[in-house]
Amino acid sequence: MSHIARVEIVVTSLDDLDAACQRLGLRLNRGQTTYKWWGESAGDTPLPEGMTVDDLGKCSHAICIPGNKDAYEIGVVKRPNGQGFTLAWDYFQGGYGLQDVCGSDCNNLKQAYAVEAAKRTAQLEGFTVQEFANQDGSVRLQLTGGF
Repeated sequence: MSHIARVEIVVTSLDDLDAACQRLGLRLNRGQTTYKWWGESAGDTPLPEGMTVDDLGKCSHAICIPGNKDAYEIGVVKRPNGQGFTLAWDYFQGGYGLQDVCGSDCNNLKQAYAVEAAKRTAQLEGFTVQEFANQDGSVRLQLTGGF
């Protein structure tokens, strides 16, 4: 039984996504055109907006947990408007370990991507970035300098 969800995120930088994956112990496989999932739609939940049954399991790149052959993968899928990517994954049974790493609704991955994107943008603007982990799991960035 399969349940595919689209992660509410717009990925505009594969480099930032790659860095976010590394933060979590994941690997971005650039150019991998399929992602591991159940392989058949259960049909009992709506498909993510803009996706058809034929789109399931197809992607431009994929994210995996290195060394975990049982875990499903996250597909990095081009957005219908052609601007950036979104993420799709099969959340049935927590993606067989994927949710443990990525968090519910991929919140850990979304946060890691946001941190990496903010750090890169700040550095491009000439800031020095220091990162601090808060006890609640959130991250604080301290910027100094700049143009």
